[in-house]
Amino acid sequence: MLYLLCQTVLIVISRSTGFFVLWKLVQLFPVPILQNLAKMQIPLMLVQYPYYIRIVWRQLEFAFFVRQLDWRTFLFYGVFMPIYLNEILNIAKDEYSNWTICLNNANAEQVYSFDEKTERLLEHTSWKRNGGSTTSFRNIFTKYCLQFIRLDKDQKWEQWLFLGAYENCGIKSFADGHQIYDLKPIERFSHFVERLIVEYKKKQGPKQAKIDIVNIETMPVVSVLEKKYIQVNKPFDGYDKISLQFRELKSIINGNVDNWRILLENINCVYAITDTLTGKIYIGSTYGYNGVWQRWSCYVNTNGHGGDVILKELIEKNPDYGNNFVFTIIESFFNRDGNAPYILEREMYWKNVFSSRVFGNNKN
Repeated sequence: MLYLLCQTVLIVISRSTGFFVLWKLVQLFPVPILQNLAKMQIPLMLVQYPYYIRIVWRQLEFAFFVRQLDWRTFLFYGVFMPIYLNEILNIAKDEYSNWTICLNNANAEQVYSFDEKTERLLEHTSWKRNGGSTTSFRNIFTKYCLQFIRLDKDQKWEQWLFLGAYENCGIKSFADGHQIYDLKPIERFSHFVERLIVEYKKKQGPKQAKIDIVNIETMPVVSVLEKKYIQVNKPFDGYDKISLQFRELKSIINGNVDNWRILLENINCVYAITDTLTGKIYIGSTYGYNGVWQRWSCYVNTNGHGGDVILKELIEKNPDYGNNFVFTIIESFFNRDGNAPYILEREMYWKNVFSSRVFGNNKN
């Protein structure tokens, strides 16, 4: 409740004094910081703060350069007024008849990036109808379409991530009766793919919907991210809640996810790797300069074993065996010089607690 109270006070101040910029920034960004303050997670808050400042700056920089205003007009107009989608895309009115906007609810696997599962995401966005059905989810009659996916994972029901522009090359039919559109990505607007987020209040309807292209004139742009969405928007709920399947860890490390990298570089820890097939546990620790991020990157780069003897034997027998692992932080420490002996002492303590050298995957 403390962070709600803090936010309310800032909102009242910002509105009563007319500081729209402050109100907008409070509305969009500082809530995680206030939440951490309410939980008394002061160290975590201090680590995160430069990251959020950088996001705020990117928003202001974006408004300035898209509007192309001088600084006086920018202060009194550029920040206050929304930027609409077609101010960025610049689709001419005489092209409107060639375009459709396609809105997709998130799929069951919560895939938001072609870097995660290319075929699955493309199938989801191009779906026309199920096998045995005579009803289409949507009909795309135009030559081109703009694809968006709703940010259900973040419970932002009115925000949509841009997945690119596509040429509609017809319909593909399959033996079981289902149909998909044969969509081919085009280069136009490619620099905004998985970075551009817009706002639109969709009416109830099918998971795959379409709206008229004219809506690009009134769809506000929420953000243009510095990196792809999955690289900056995986939720971080606290060090005490980190328990990641190996697939999730690979996605974070390979995606170089900003907030996770910054936060994991700033701590060391004692961690557990749980083999979900056998129930056996490996206990390890990190005490290097780049913290947890450095050590866990080593696991990702070695397909899951990180050089640990027993884990390496398992993966040499089956290269996909690492997908059975779950990485969990047991105890975290500030990343500072001189605490390695204490961290190693705590590692030995937890090995004894879990008997991981007798019943687990620790060799020593």
